[in-house]
Amino acid sequence: MAAAGGHSLLLVGPPGCGKSMLAQRMPGILPALTAAEALDVATVASVTSATGLLAAPVRPFRAPHHTASASAIIGGLLTLLADDLARTLMAPYELPVGLITSLVGGSFFLYLIRARQRSLRGKS
Repeated sequence: MAAAGGHSLLLVGPPGCGKSMLAQRMPGILPALTAAEALDVATVASVTSATGLLAAPVRPFRAPHHTASASAIIGGLLTLLADDLARTLMAPYELPVGLITSLVGGSFFLYLIRARQRSLRGKS
């Protein structure tokens, strides 16, 4: 259901229960691209690789490796959250994901700078 609806999916379970097998087969059950989506995928692929326009139009699928750091996974989750907010906040209009990411990430970055300045003042 997550694949058909375009939702994020987190697979959790003990080793050997089939998480990796399901993740490897996920791109095969994703819905087909529409013409507009295929153009978007080809545009992004042409920027990131030399064979982008020659590749078959398939839906992009991200699968983080098990060695991904905690900060990488949290950053990915923040991006997914921003994407979901951008889609639902002002439905039926979609906000650019970068706007939501900038609002969340930018304010957090400013908080980190202020916290760092306070900690440096306390040490001197």
